[in-house]
Amino acid sequence: MLDTRSFRTDQPCGDGTVAPCAAWDDPAAQMLGPAQEARLAERLRPGRARWTLLAQQVPMLRRAFGGEPPRLSMDKWDGYPAARERLLAGAEAAGLRDLLVLSGDVHSAWAGTLHRDAAEGPALGVEYVATSISSGGDGSEQLGTTPAMLARNPHLRFFNNRRGYTLHEAREGRVESAFVAVAAVTRPGAAREERGRFVVEAGNPALLPG
Repeated sequence: MLDTRSFRTDQPCGDGTVAPCAAWDDPAAQMLGPAQEARLAERLRPGRARWTLLAQQVPMLRRAFGGEPPRLSMDKWDGYPAARERLLAGAEAAGLRDLLVLSGDVHSAWAGTLHRDAAEGPALGVEYVATSISSGGDGSEQLGTTPAMLARNPHLRFFNNRRGYTLHEAREGRVESAFVAVAAVTRPGAAREERGRFVVEAGNPALLPG
């Protein structure tokens, strides 16, 4: 369980979702702080457990929004590319397999595959981003920008803008995950409904339909 709020350097480029500026790729930028990053590097090693679950606050997946160059959210791991590279490079060098990152913060649900070097190179793990329980009102199934966003980011496999939660069930050979939501939080008694289901098989860091 990580703390990505207390020890990081200030968000670059004035914060917000903006095009990268000169400070964006500062190699000394910290998301975790030196002590927490060093401790994590020591722990991200293959062990007796099949699965490595890394729970933390903000999306690690690269989410390139529209524009040229694409806009990135400087409050998330996208604003700290050097720190993300150190984390994923360390996991890859250690031979870590079966990595699942569990995140939240953005009041919408996402799922995708983690790669080094933004969205290229070998897959190193998967990430599930849970939506909010009630913040953001009833929400919607999609946004007007959703088709273009998913096309621009092929490593992203799922997006939903309803309120709800994500349920994970780990077995020896697979992890099954379901995105559960309600059609409305403003109406008492709204039923829970699955909006997406995925499976990750041991040894294969890819999102498969559940």
